[in-house]
Amino acid sequence: MPGFIQTVAAGVRAIPGLVLGWLLRKGREVVIGAALGALLGFFWEDVDAWVRSLVQPGNLSGTYVIASFVYPEEPGDRPEEHTYALTLKHGGNRIFGVMESTGGKRWNFNGYIRNKFMALAYGGVEEDGLGTGTYSFQRDIRDVLWGYVTQVECIGLEAM
Repeated sequence: MPGFIQTVAAGVRAIPGLVLGWLLRKGREVVIGAALGALLGFFWEDVDAWVRSLVQPGNLSGTYVIASFVYPEEPGDRPEEHTYALTLKHGGNRIFGVMESTGGKRWNFNGYIRNKFMALAYGGVEEDGLGTGTYSFQRDIRDVLWGYVTQVECIGLEAM
C-alpha cells in the first residue's frame, strides 16, 4: 500500500511539470486561441447581429429616425419636437445600438422586439448626454411604429 501512495504522490507532483511542458510547446497556439476568444467575447453582440442580418428574415438593422413630441400643459402652445438618429442592430429578439440627438449627444440603448412590438431603454454615455428613458412602440403600418416615451434628462451635477 505505501508503494501505491508514493506512486500517486509522484504522479501528482509530475502533473504541473507536464502542463507547463505542454504550454511551452503549444504556447503560440494557446496565446492565439486566448486572443481570439477574448475578441469574440468582446464583440459577440456585433458578430451575432451581423450574422443574423445575413440570414434572418425581416432584420431591422440600420439607421432610423425617432421623432417624439412633448405636449404642453397649456392648450394654445405647440408641441415641442425631439428628433434622434438611431443606429440599430438586430440580433434575434434583441435590439441594441446608439441614439444620437440633433445636438450631437449620444445614448446607448438595449431592447427587445416581438412581432409588432418593440421596447428599448437608453442611458447616457459619460462623455455625452446624461439621462435615461424608455420607448415602447407598436407597429401600425409597414415601417411606422407608434408609441410612448418616458424620459429623464439630467442637467448639471446637482441633478444626479
